[in-house]
Amino acid sequence: MVKTLFVCTLAVFAFLTMRAQCIVAPPAPAVTGTEPLAASGQTISVSQSKWFYGGAQTFSSLTLDGGTLIVSGDLTINTFNFNTGVIFVRPGATLTITSGPSLLMQGNCYVYNYGKVVLQRGLVLNGTYASATQPNVFINAGASSVFDMLFDWMVINNPYSWFVNEGKASMHGIVTDPQSAVGSVCLGFKSQVYMSTLINNAPKTYATPSGAACVAVSDHAYICETVTADAMLNICMGPSGGTDSSCLISRGKTKAWGLAQLFNGCTTCGAIAILPVHVPDSTQGRASVPVRDMSTDMEVYPNPFMSVLVVHMPAGQTLENVTLMDITGGVVLQVKAAGRREIVIHDTGIPPGNYLLRIVTKKKVYLQRVLKR
Repeated sequence: MVKTLFVCTLAVFAFLTMRAQCIVAPPAPAVTGTEPLAASGQTISVSQSKWFYGGAQTFSSLTLDGGTLIVSGDLTINTFNFNTGVIFVRPGATLTITSGPSLLMQGNCYVYNYGKVVLQRGLVLNGTYASATQPNVFINAGASSVFDMLFDWMVINNPYSWFVNEGKASMHGIVTDPQSAVGSVCLGFKSQVYMSTLINNAPKTYATPSGAACVAVSDHAYICETVTADAMLNICMGPSGGTDSSCLISRGKTKAWGLAQLFNGCTTCGAIAILPVHVPDSTQGRASVPVRDMSTDMEVYPNPFMSVLVVHMPAGQTLENVTLMDITGGVVLQVKAAGRREIVIHDTGIPPGNYLLRIVTKKKVYLQRVLKR
């Protein structure tokens, strides 16, 4: 247990000093079937590690008070107290915590979810006892990880708490209070967060350091500080949703979403398709090859490009418009292409550097990074 907490603390310290990526979860401990079992009504204390495996069970209560709980099965806990400690949910496992008062992570609390976590109550990454060396960290740790909290709020109210999503997360909403740190909601490449309402009261709380990610808001966003400094954050705003940034405007600020790409009338993150980043193979004797989205067979090439960039759609699919943006989200050029299968962008004095290409069809919006040599 002590070793686990030491590794967790090192990971957070690395994040605080580098800020180059989201906090990375340590691997989930293995299960052989001989490890000591957790039991209903138990308190798991410092230096203790308890496993859950076998058939599905429901515990009436459990308290984590400095120890480690490793879930490798289908476990439901009715009354759960999370004073301090570590929770691992292994791949294929499910941890369900039933209704009640909001679950408080009070400092030195870590959740590493490689499977599925279901909370039927709110979650507060609380600052009462949190510090730089005793943070609150909740990581949806893998691309297939699922976190469901459909009827309540996640609240971050201090600078020592982070929510990291590498998979799919759904909740009523996320509240980032004024004390929240920059990047306290850190989103991995192609990760998805679904919520009814987003409330942001601290600057640049959402970060996408490893590439494009999506946040879908079905109802409303209430924004008092700029949400992000990352152009790779895609906001999918529902058809009946809207943004209230009156408190931000009253502070003399204008860009509620910051550099995020906002898609209005968007129903799911699936409506925003992220093309893969292409690394040229210097061995096919070519400087570059087409980049393909395997679901559509679309081509964007060459990438990197020097004087010409081609966007080509397969038979039966057409373009609406194509926009080349710089990394701050500023429009470099826009091409209207309604009904066309192919457009060619010619270099008109575009400086070398990294750009974001936004490709709009009648059904989807595609985003891809491109490099101008």
